[in-house]
Amino acid sequence: MKTHTKLKFMALAALTVGMATNSAAVHADDARTVTTDGSVKIMQSDAPTRVLNPLNPKDKTPGTVANGDNTKNAGGEGLTLDYVSQLDFGQLKLDPTVATTVYAKPDQWTGQDGKTIPVANRFQVTDKRLGADAWKVSLSASNLKSDEKDSQGKTVKLENAFITLLESSVVDGQARDASNHFGLSKAIKVYMGDGQATDVLAVNDKDVAKGTFINLFNLAKAGEGVSLTVPAESYTTKGLKSAEFTTKLTWTLTSAPI
Repeated sequence: MKTHTKLKFMALAALTVGMATNSAAVHADDARTVTTDGSVKIMQSDAPTRVLNPLNPKDKTPGTVANGDNTKNAGGEGLTLDYVSQLDFGQLKLDPTVATTVYAKPDQWTGQDGKTIPVANRFQVTDKRLGADAWKVSLSASNLKSDEKDSQGKTVKLENAFITLLESSVVDGQARDASNHFGLSKAIKVYMGDGQATDVLAVNDKDVAKGTFINLFNLAKAGEGVSLTVPAESYTTKGLKSAEFTTKLTWTLTSAPI
């Protein structure tokens, strides 16, 4: 039986070789080709944009931030500034001899279970645009001033005050560390009233950052990520009284072609 099987295999092999020899006789001129078209319309993602849980961006469970969505997805189609923290620095007791610094209160995140936890101050950007264009976020601040007037009727404002953004880190919408896509600084100073916009976060040259990204200020110590410093000389500001002082912070999201 084994011998018979081997003979059949050998005969089949010989036949196959013979067929291959005959097929080689087909000439290239006898070949025919037909070209057809394939098409598809490429579109950018239409996935909904929402404010993500900064401690677990992959968590799809709805949650809320204490101050709500204060941006209304500011920006153009596909590139949006989804969320920016409201900065409340509480109370600051000026010192006539040294500069005084206070931290902004942490954000508050409320989960679906109703529990509220403090989280780092932050902002969130989503880029769903097609192509390789990058983006950056900058910040400017108006004068730190009150509603009080001095003896000449001028608004009381504190000169040379500044905000410092500390210990930036970036995570994406899948909770992965994305800091390597950006040029980060341990401390970024933004002076109030100087009219200058300071870059806070920018995609690295020749790099691409698509999807959702959260820039967190001092993730390890919520409540110590953004500080306000008022110099000692402000103590003698003309017309200064104990009062509430405010500033307008302008966060600008800009497209930057690579």
